[in-house]
Amino acid sequence: MTFARSIRSIQADGPRRPLLGGLVTAAVLAGWSGWFFGVPVTVVEVTGTARLEVGRTAHPVTATAAGLVMESHVELGREVKAGEVLVDLDARALVLALAEKRASIAAIDRKVQPIADEITAQRRALRDAEAAARARSGEARARSREAEAAARFADGESERQGLLRADGLAQAVDVARAAAERDVRRAEVDAARIGERRVVAEAQGHDSELRGKLARLEREQAEIVGARATEEAAAASLEHAVELRRIRAPIDGTLGEVAALPRGAVLKEGDPIAAVVPAGQLRIIATFPPATAFGRIRPGQAARLRLDGFPWTQYGEVRARVSRVASEPREGQARVELTVLPDARSAIPMEHGLPGTLEIEIERALPAVLVLRAAGQMMRAGRGGGG
Repeated sequence: MTFARSIRSIQADGPRRPLLGGLVTAAVLAGWSGWFFGVPVTVVEVTGTARLEVGRTAHPVTATAAGLVMESHVELGREVKAGEVLVDLDARALVLALAEKRASIAAIDRKVQPIADEITAQRRALRDAEAAARARSGEARARSREAEAAARFADGESERQGLLRADGLAQAVDVARAAAERDVRRAEVDAARIGERRVVAEAQGHDSELRGKLARLEREQAEIVGARATEEAAAASLEHAVELRRIRAPIDGTLGEVAALPRGAVLKEGDPIAAVVPAGQLRIIATFPPATAFGRIRPGQAARLRLDGFPWTQYGEVRARVSRVASEPREGQARVELTVLPDARSAIPMEHGLPGTLEIEIERALPAVLVLRAAGQMMRAGRGGGG
């Protein structure tokens, strides 16, 4: 009895099930058709070569000399001031050599002043000797003039006595006495002249001796000054070499793109250390293939950046807007700049150099239009390949 009722129930439900399935299928097709032909979707272009950058140029910091890292103050995100030491490289040998040069310079300086004082004293002695020579020479000339005057008087007296003798007015003895006096005065003139020449010669000899000693002192001083200049140049070179091993921040800013520099790490000249990012507005820099960018990406389009290392489900996305598209490609890529839209709720640490994936909303179009567009591109590609 029960079996019979079950059979009748199955026979009664049989025609209704296909009808229900057809209705569901029709509803799904109608909904899909409505979406396919009536609901526009967002078309995006995606690139993985996007990164956050500060609006002003970041200053790279590189190793100015090769060496062993003794101390590093490079930390991502640390604020630094221009001239602040970021890395100290091993400069112990240079510092010791510099200390030796400074000690040598100090020793030279201890010699310079005594020689300078002796030169000053020698110049003063030379001036005094010249003044004394002038005085002695003047005295000798005065004695010569005095002797010449006496000799002229004696000449006159001898001549007068000779005339008187010729007139019988003078005795022979008076004439002889006047002649003798004349000869004595002439001898005194000769002696005075010889004395004057001797004074001049002695003064010249003494002057020459003093000048020779002064010249030797001045040569010694010049040699010491030259040696000091050589040591100063060597010290300056060592100071420069030491300073090259103190790698400093070029500007005020924040450290970004830092390298791992543990104590004992070896750097070569030119190795990158960090970038000092000046204060400024952050922006997004991305590159796209020219075929994707030109004519499709335009200023004003909305975009979002998902940063590597910061899961977007946890941290969210960086909202942005296209601000500029390069007019021609460089190295096969088109550069696109975007303005970051402020978001106070964002938990992302906005720092220079963070990379990520960028999506730019190109347009909104119906799925049917997109399918037809794709089919047309495939057909053109097929004809191009067949030709």
